[in-house]
Amino acid sequence: MRCACAVYYSTSFGSQGARLKHLELPWEDRGFAALFVLLLGGAVVLCLAGLVLLAGLAIRRPAGHPGGPAYLTAATTSSPESPQEGLPATPASPIEPTATTEGTMVPTETALPSPEPTAMTPAAPTLALTGVWNRPAVGKIVYACYLTPPFDEICLMNADGTGQTRLTDNDAEDYYPSLAPDGSAIVFSSRAEGRYEIYEMNLDGSEQRRLTREIGSGLYAPTISPDGSSIVFTNHKDGFQSIWVMGRDGSDPHPLTDAIADDVDPIWSPDGRSIAFASTRTGSRQIYLMDADGGNLRKITQLPDMGGRTSWSPDGRLLAFYAGPKAERNIFVLDIGQGLIRQLTFGGDGGGPCFSPDGQWIAFAAYYDGDLEVYIMRPDGSELTQLTFNTFSDWQPRWGP
Repeated sequence: MRCACAVYYSTSFGSQGARLKHLELPWEDRGFAALFVLLLGGAVVLCLAGLVLLAGLAIRRPAGHPGGPAYLTAATTSSPESPQEGLPATPASPIEPTATTEGTMVPTETALPSPEPTAMTPAAPTLALTGVWNRPAVGKIVYACYLTPPFDEICLMNADGTGQTRLTDNDAEDYYPSLAPDGSAIVFSSRAEGRYEIYEMNLDGSEQRRLTREIGSGLYAPTISPDGSSIVFTNHKDGFQSIWVMGRDGSDPHPLTDAIADDVDPIWSPDGRSIAFASTRTGSRQIYLMDADGGNLRKITQLPDMGGRTSWSPDGRLLAFYAGPKAERNIFVLDIGQGLIRQLTFGGDGGGPCFSPDGQWIAFAAYYDGDLEVYIMRPDGSELTQLTFNTFSDWQPRWGP
């Protein structure tokens, strides 16, 4: 008698799934069918085991392996001291002014903005700054103040923000104020008589006197030498700007640079032997140094989106500057000898930094509260403090004794 066992096998696949066909096998062929089923099942088990093993190896890749779970390179990480290009800075929250019982504004220490990457990436290792900065802010700060639109005027205040006083009341623009090294006088640029000329006045704003007479179409950024004998400034003449120098009384004005470019914002070194300035002579604006007589010219930066105004630390080691895309500028310091840079602000669109005479502080202008105000901070960026609280712009601060 012949018995049969049923085996199903697939004959075709369609859109409705597999269609199965019933097959009758003779009894003596049943062993072969069973053996075939066992072999097929073993192959399936081996395949599943191999897949599990491969998955385990992938999960166990060590951190740092290109396929592992924690693969990060230096190009994908960021920190406040090595910001990445293309990422905008976030301005600080508006700062509410503090009123005294008399209703006047007093300086307020400001919470530092949260460090955010900026579009400015220094092309050098980060500068480590150490020092003992524990002295209060002393001396005077002169600055441009937009009191009577549409003109800026010159104002003066104590370094702690008190005693804010308007010095000029011209029906014209007054810009770029700077204090004499001995604190006795102020030089500035004004259009009081038509074109921009260089003027000097006493610390109280009295005896305003014109020092230059039509030697260019516009004269800007005057700074008195450390020994008080000379004034360096920017002269816009024949379509370009160049660095000029003259006697303290305006005598013997003559150029120190004559490139077919814009050379702007000169500043004396503390010993009076060198002058730093910004120039576009190689394309993008960069910072240059030259001897006081215009010789020994050398470029000391190669960075994107450089600003103009700079300031030397009293020991001559550091140069404060600002840089960054429009509306995203920040304050930096450069170690001139080492070529190392440190970013001090992260947001606020700051500019025009200036060291205090004792090197304990840096003054600058920024938009932290929505319009330009004057702030001070330590040379490492700490103790950010707002000095002016006005509805108009206060900017271009220069510090003196």
